[in-house]
Amino acid sequence: MVRSSGSPSYVLRHVNDADVDDLLRWRNASNVRASMINQKLINPEEHRKWWRRVRKDKSRYFLILERETEPLAVINFFNVDNTRKIAWWGFYLTDVVQNQDTFPIWVDLEGLALRFAFESLSVEQLFCETRMTNEPVLMLHRRFGFENCSTGTLSEIQKNDLIVLQMTASHFSDKRHNLLSDKIVGITLPFIRPIQSASNKVNPKLVIVGSANWDQVVSDLESTILACSGLTVDCSTPSFGQGFMELMSSDSELFKNDPEYLILAERFEDFILPLETVSDTVLEGLSERFADYIMQIRSIRSKMTGHIFIHDLCSVRPFLSSFYDAIAHRGLIEKAIIQMNETLAKLCQELPDCTILPIGRLVSDIGVQSADPKKYWLLARFPFGPKFTPRYHRLLAGAIMALNGSSARGLVLDLDNTLWGGVIGDDGTFGVQLGPDYPGNQFVAFQHFIKSLSEQGLVLTVCSKNTEEVALDAFRNNPNMLISENDLITHRINWAPKSENILEISQELELGLGSLMFVDDNPIEREEVRQNCPNVIVPEMPLDVTEWPGFLARHPALSKFQLIDQDRERAEKYKIRAQVKWVQSTSKNRHAFLHNLGMGIEVANINEITRNRALQLIIKTNQFNTTTKRYSELEIDDIVTKGNDLLTVRITDRFGSDETIAVLAIIYKKESIAWIDNFVMS
Repeated sequence: MVRSSGSPSYVLRHVNDADVDDLLRWRNASNVRASMINQKLINPEEHRKWWRRVRKDKSRYFLILERETEPLAVINFFNVDNTRKIAWWGFYLTDVVQNQDTFPIWVDLEGLALRFAFESLSVEQLFCETRMTNEPVLMLHRRFGFENCSTGTLSEIQKNDLIVLQMTASHFSDKRHNLLSDKIVGITLPFIRPIQSASNKVNPKLVIVGSANWDQVVSDLESTILACSGLTVDCSTPSFGQGFMELMSSDSELFKNDPEYLILAERFEDFILPLETVSDTVLEGLSERFADYIMQIRSIRSKMTGHIFIHDLCSVRPFLSSFYDAIAHRGLIEKAIIQMNETLAKLCQELPDCTILPIGRLVSDIGVQSADPKKYWLLARFPFGPKFTPRYHRLLAGAIMALNGSSARGLVLDLDNTLWGGVIGDDGTFGVQLGPDYPGNQFVAFQHFIKSLSEQGLVLTVCSKNTEEVALDAFRNNPNMLISENDLITHRINWAPKSENILEISQELELGLGSLMFVDDNPIEREEVRQNCPNVIVPEMPLDVTEWPGFLARHPALSKFQLIDQDRERAEKYKIRAQVKWVQSTSKNRHAFLHNLGMGIEVANINEITRNRALQLIIKTNQFNTTTKRYSELEIDDIVTKGNDLLTVRITDRFGSDETIAVLAIIYKKESIAWIDNFVMS
């Protein structure tokens, strides 16, 4: 990719995997869909399937036109036939140019597209199709010399009121000096090459290693992770009984491929035989086998770079015992499990990029009887019963979402029959179901749960079809309301479609749609949001309100690894942000605005206090991320121990802001060269 030497400074480059999420947003923009034959919103799964097809399609080329790193437009060449020397093309603008004069961009874009078609692809004929109603684009094409051509038997074109235009290579050659400006002529075109990953890497790999047979658990894991998170992960498990041997062998494929996610899935029953009579000798053997396991984990961590998830331990198989042994020795088994889990927890605190997966909590959730594999262990050495697998999939999907910073950051809440029972417009402020007795107490319990999520850092907003003053009166005057108006960062209470209101909330908070979870009792409203805001997380709520807290507590999008102060203070920061916006609106100019903020900035080396925040910024920051590198804990420690600098930037202002907002990694190379390896800012 080469910049032009003139002004504006353009770059024309191939689309790659790093652009996939942006492509979905641009394709779903209303102005783009309006010019398409199929105008329905595209959901993330459809989009990713389409992208996988595009990457394999040798007759298609996707290019992005950038100006000073800002993506302006996507140019699509398709049905490129090298034998017949023909191609079709089209383009659409990105959201970056929504408030700009687009005509100069169109002109430069079309000139570059023609150069690519006739100079790089070497076609003899270039075709495009445009809706009859799209007069500006038709005028642009004809300005460059495109001419109408016969649609013949192209019934699809006729049915959708399209006009087909064409330009020949000879016409372009004759008129080239008149069609193209000097700045367009001066841009070096991208090489012709297949669309490929920006990092030249395949999908991240996840491998489950355990002494049991995990084949059945792995079989549908990929689809669950994709459905929950939108992330494509290749999941596998070694042949039965081979996993730990492969991990310890430097010649094995598992060791060489070094998966991004490694799950060590030992169970308590892998250390002690089920149905075995408990004795001091048995407990001693248990202790020795567990000590060997700890040594294995340390060895694996020292040799492999991916994130390691380690199952905690619990007992699901029965143990033979007398009534006396049930008190004396069963107590020893439970004590041993507690000590083993404490050892695993301390190990994960000590070793970087190691996380406990709470299998014991999952087993408690579904019940020991359901978790016990029973005949499935005897038939195929399956680790747990069939009810375990779907819950385990969601647990693991949540862990990966948390690790990738793709968990929900904000809740968008309905009101009627969601935060309270009944319809406030009919029942009034004190007539809605909300209080100490059933059915009102189930909504009080749900509000209590939502309040706890807010205290853990989730931003609360409301989106409701109601009269605003009537709805807000319940927050202000109903004594049974646990969530106050002050808990809400913003609200949209009106009669507009909820998808439109959620888009406004997303823009106001500057949170991506994928960071918002929409909670509504009404399946019609949920579906409307799914259709029109496909990135928003929309859980299918149970019919029974009493099940809502438990259902959401287990939702993958609400998974977190660790709460830090910045998470707990997020709601307060949004309130400070509103004050800052007020100062901005009342300041005469930008200089006065910045002066009135009274900002202070501190740059310092990373330390134990700021380490977790630095890691969080590196994982979660997307918008201002200069390299898109995602350092692991291992890599952060490696940067520092090798004498390089990992700096954090802290900002304060007169409204009470005090936050680490940026991380800068400086690598010192030979000949006194300081290389900025990464810079991210929230």
